[in-house]
Amino acid sequence: MAYRLIGTEISENIYVNDQFTITPSITWESTDADITTNARITISQGQTNTIQPLFQSSFPLILSVAEASIDKINRTAIFNRARLKAIAAGQASLAFTTSSPTISQITSNITVLPADTLITSSGLSQSSMQVATTDDLTPSTATADQKSTIVITATSGGAPVSNLEVTFTIRDSNLVSNRRGGRIFDPNSTDDPNRPLSGVASGLGSRSFKVKTQADGKATLIIVANTTPAFLDISVDAGTNGVPTMQLYLYDNSVIRPQSAPQPLLPRNSQGNYDATSVTGSTFSVALNDVPLQDADFVGLILNDKFQTQLVPSEFTPFPINNLNPRNARATANISDLVGNNGQNVMFYSIGRQGNMFNSQRTQFTVATGPTPPPKPTLENVGPFVQPDGGVINLRSLEGSNGIDFIVPVGADATKLQNSGTTLTTTNIIRIFVSLRGDDSNGQFRELTKFFDQQVTNVSNGAEQTINIPADEFIGFGPTNPAGGNTYSIFYQYLPSSTIFTPVIGDSKALIGPISTSLA
Repeated sequence: MAYRLIGTEISENIYVNDQFTITPSITWESTDADITTNARITISQGQTNTIQPLFQSSFPLILSVAEASIDKINRTAIFNRARLKAIAAGQASLAFTTSSPTISQITSNITVLPADTLITSSGLSQSSMQVATTDDLTPSTATADQKSTIVITATSGGAPVSNLEVTFTIRDSNLVSNRRGGRIFDPNSTDDPNRPLSGVASGLGSRSFKVKTQADGKATLIIVANTTPAFLDISVDAGTNGVPTMQLYLYDNSVIRPQSAPQPLLPRNSQGNYDATSVTGSTFSVALNDVPLQDADFVGLILNDKFQTQLVPSEFTPFPINNLNPRNARATANISDLVGNNGQNVMFYSIGRQGNMFNSQRTQFTVATGPTPPPKPTLENVGPFVQPDGGVINLRSLEGSNGIDFIVPVGADATKLQNSGTTLTTTNIIRIFVSLRGDDSNGQFRELTKFFDQQVTNVSNGAEQTINIPADEFIGFGPTNPAGGNTYSIFYQYLPSSTIFTPVIGDSKALIGPISTSLA
């Protein structure tokens, strides 16, 4: 005999107060007696106070075969629907038993998630990558610049939410299924974290990947470069809120086509060089001239190997496009992605066409920029330093020393972060930012910001970590100005790793005081 009882298949996340439907069924083989309308399925709850029937006060529920739902040709019997309601977060266990025929009991587990489950996104660890020279890279064999990571964190009231199914939908510029850009991995896969996920087709050029959050509330997806250039548009569905879509360009840096190079539209100084000092916004315009487009193309702008913006044909003039005559448009690029102080910048655009990517010529240019404002803490959810706790930094305090020891209360910080749903581990790093401003030996005012990294070594209760910053790093600022013009600002952050710097896990309040270390 081969009767088979199928309890329930829940394909979406269930939250507290959700109403949902289950429809159990029985299948059988040709050697079995046909199911009749006398068949019954009894549903009982193995765990209480999680779900309940919608139209009666308690379990069990007894279901008969739904009217006209016995398919003797395909040997399937569908039972009446059971409407249920989730009433509390946790694991619900439903037991299914039958009579006529008698089949062994089966159990279906349903995760009920908190009604206020919220998600946050780290964004992509990098938004553009060069294609690889092989199609078999994995997270273990790819270098840091050959993979981009997305971390989705689910919380409820600050506590992590596990078992939330996060759906990543990746829309690929390549519509041919065997020319997909990138390989997709779940690093927490219990099967093999180095085996790529196959995904499910969810529309023309789209694939969906489902990843569950772990005990720390995090679901991670890694995209590893392959040999196929592509533009990937990535959206996330989970929780009770949305997060911004993300874009990843996989481009072939070795392919250069005869399209004209993009032109930055920046002010010029008296020497005729680009100068962004007077630019007040966060972006600047870029002219894309004489671009040979077809009506299904798209264009992505790359500055210093970082994706800037995407344009479609309707954003070019003249439009509509009815031939390959060149078109013109204005794109935008980020001031923050420029290499300032007359360093070398490289900009180009890439045209996506029917699964192929064509790069323009490159524009190489230098630009003068104004001083970058020093970084500031944004979370202030850890710390402060155990020592120092303030005071003047001057030549006397540095005399005869090897520098200043900054003691970080890692154990206490780990407890604070755990209480807010974040786990600090020894894979994370501590980064101390030191921002100094004051007069140099020539009386010229200057500003300097540096950072110093150290791997987290111990997160146990009471653990502390000492990071020494050499005395030389503090020399040449001052004298102390009563107006506060000669100051130091020092704080620390916890970051994911030595190669992944977002999102910030935690940062301390800044330690601020006067500095007087000029040798004049």
